[in-house]
Amino acid sequence: MLKSRQRFLDKAKRGVKESFSRKDASLVEATRAVDDVDEIKSVLFQRLNEWVKINFPELSLNNEETICVLYTEFGCKEDFEYTRLQEMFGEEKASELFAKKEKSFGTEFGLEDKKIVQALASRCFDLFKLRKELQEFVEARSRSVVPNLCSLIDPLL
Repeated sequence: MLKSRQRFLDKAKRGVKESFSRKDASLVEATRAVDDVDEIKSVLFQRLNEWVKINFPELSLNNEETICVLYTEFGCKEDFEYTRLQEMFGEEKASELFAKKEKSFGTEFGLEDKKIVQALASRCFDLFKLRKELQEFVEARSRSVVPNLCSLIDPLL
């Protein structure tokens, strides 16, 4: 009876090892991770955006990543530096942001608010970068594991 148990256990271990060594196993996990990162990123960005609107309600950037970069760099509209804005976004966008900042009726952030908003913006931006890395991994792995399927549909699908 002990020997049959051992054989059963050995067979189960081989099955698990074989299952985990399949080339598509990491592809499946990476695809799930992309979905998870999207969900987390969405929730955290919504929170960041609501917080930023307290400080700068006139801010209307359609690109979530840009808002993350802006508030990671400065933390609040009071600290916007025109020359740095020019370097980051170009002359036209910098002028527009600076003009809106000057007329803004948003609440000024204190040092503690600024620091925590910068931290949140930074983490959100990190999630954008992580998603890109995961997407690149999925695309590359898909092309090697399921090349025919990739020619028909997007690797993330």
